[in-house]
Amino acid sequence: MKIPEKAEKTSKKRGLKAFLTVLFAAVLIAGAVELFCESALIFNSDRGIHELSSERLYFSESGEGPVFDTSGLYTDKIVFELGGESYDASGNRYPVENESMELSVHIKYEGDEDFTTFYDSQPAFLSTEVINVFDHGEQGLFDKKSVDEVRIYIESVPAGADASDEAYSGRDLSGIYISKAYVKNVPEFNIYRAFTVFCASFLLIGAAVFSGVLIKNPHIAFFFICVLSGLAMTAALPQNKVGNDEETHLQAVMDMASFPNEMHISDGVLNQLMVTDFNNPKAQPDTIEERKIYSENLNGACNYKTGERSPDFHTLPNRMPAYAASAIGVKAAKGLDAPWTCLIEAGRVMNLLMYAVIMTLAIRRIPCGKFIMMAVALFPQNLFLASTFSYDPFITAAIYLGLAYLMEEMLNPGRRINPKNQAIMAIALFAGCMVKAVYAPLMLTALLMPKEKFEKKTGLWIYRAVIVLLFLLLIASFIMPTVIAPSDTGDIRGGATSEVSQIDYILGDPVGYAVILIRQMILWIPQCFFGPDCTTFMGHIVTGDEGFKGYYPVVLLILLTAIVTDRKNKAEKSLCGLQKLWIFLMVGAACVLIWTSMYVAFTVPGAKEIAGVQGRYFIPLIFPLYILINRSVGGRVLARQNDICYYLLIISEAAVAMISVWSCAVSVFCL
Repeated sequence: MKIPEKAEKTSKKRGLKAFLTVLFAAVLIAGAVELFCESALIFNSDRGIHELSSERLYFSESGEGPVFDTSGLYTDKIVFELGGESYDASGNRYPVENESMELSVHIKYEGDEDFTTFYDSQPAFLSTEVINVFDHGEQGLFDKKSVDEVRIYIESVPAGADASDEAYSGRDLSGIYISKAYVKNVPEFNIYRAFTVFCASFLLIGAAVFSGVLIKNPHIAFFFICVLSGLAMTAALPQNKVGNDEETHLQAVMDMASFPNEMHISDGVLNQLMVTDFNNPKAQPDTIEERKIYSENLNGACNYKTGERSPDFHTLPNRMPAYAASAIGVKAAKGLDAPWTCLIEAGRVMNLLMYAVIMTLAIRRIPCGKFIMMAVALFPQNLFLASTFSYDPFITAAIYLGLAYLMEEMLNPGRRINPKNQAIMAIALFAGCMVKAVYAPLMLTALLMPKEKFEKKTGLWIYRAVIVLLFLLLIASFIMPTVIAPSDTGDIRGGATSEVSQIDYILGDPVGYAVILIRQMILWIPQCFFGPDCTTFMGHIVTGDEGFKGYYPVVLLILLTAIVTDRKNKAEKSLCGLQKLWIFLMVGAACVLIWTSMYVAFTVPGAKEIAGVQGRYFIPLIFPLYILINRSVGGRVLARQNDICYYLLIISEAAVAMISVWSCAVSVFCL
């Protein structure tokens, strides 16, 4: 029945009014939270700047610094401005602003006998140390955070550095000094905290107000959760290397953004495009004051237009589609003469928007398993990858879009195939697999297209021939270069690797390699398909090395709930047994290629275990695997119960996304 024009206008006005109400409420909550967080300073008698020292105070040769008597002063932040230089055994000089430092600060609270100690890694370009006292005391927000004494030390070996390096052998730190020290008790508006609270409030209140719309349209729910949590993540992350191999991806983006000219960059930019002490992921600015100073210094050192360096970086053609969005953002920032940190933000935001748009189209198009795809797409790891420089978001989004178009045609056989949909499906699958050809077997899932879709057998055979040809092109780009001209060395990050030796071993003892491969797959598949490795790890921020694996149990529960309860089915039929078997085999074949590629390129010859495999490599395979065990059935009896489950899934996804942003980015780098 057609909705009367007047009723439709009234509905739109109500929707707009509700949207503006949610927006206003989110702004109000963000402002209230800011006022609450700063109230302890606003009404404090010790508010202001309290100078501890204005003269140069030098460290000892071993790095022991001065002692500051604060005499029970209420203390929110302690600031040390550092200067000078250290020396190695050969007399080489290292200015504090050009190297990362590992500091330890010891705070004695009033009434305590012992010191509270914490460690902070200072990045290069940052010579100011800001300590958030509230991070380390046991007092409540409105309790007096009184400090009696503060001591500061410099460790002889910076974070992430090799202790055996000659530069740190006999290191003399007596040339480093504190030029100024003071207690800062000044209430300030924290834009990062406020924006994160705004995004969280908007999502949670919006989910309650527009629950009916979001349940019927999970792609809309995904888009808002992805964009708002991703923007909060992008804003909170330092403009330094935090993502997986981010400097390599930044090389490619800068190369594309420089077209048609060559790069003319300063040493500051070059140091961000390579693995150096200047982009040490373990050394980051970790307070809002440090971020501001760090950004100013980084912008001053990074000239990306008229620098003297012209590095010859070449982006592989097959990876250009994955970097296109980031390159457009960086190109636009360059055209506006934006500072380096804004250029980094522009590239990251465009990568996020590319991922959000393509995945939204995929979730909208897929006829079944919408909430499963949404759950996978909103893994904290996926949000993090999309918020940094990486080609992984494009791979996942493109492959999922191709599968969505394929399954729409497969599961609705009553109509002829739409040539436009057919082209989008083939192009999306090929583009996603082209970036990393280990996913090439997924291209063959397109062979499941029902023959009833084609009016003539000729069209069917032409279609199948094109799919097989695209698959062979992908396999050739993956296998042929290594087989024809293997390198004497593989990925140097894996140690003493050799492609030649590994290929000789595989060809000489295929059964032995098969045993290694099968054993490795059996042991690691749990981690790669439903473990923290593929769900909650975030580059150099959440690695699991220190015990914290993100909110993995909650994310796993959301995924399992989506698999069990997802009954949003717009398909006329379900996958049959043979179709499921074929998809399962293609996923398995892709797994074999992933592990084999790591064995050849990243594993030391002769090793009985495969090194270098990461959970994020399997994210493009997760949805096609889990859709096989979802029973997309149900009826009116379960409709209401399922709607409740869908609503809880949406709320949970939004909550986990924003909690991950807060605990892994905002609270780490922006308070």
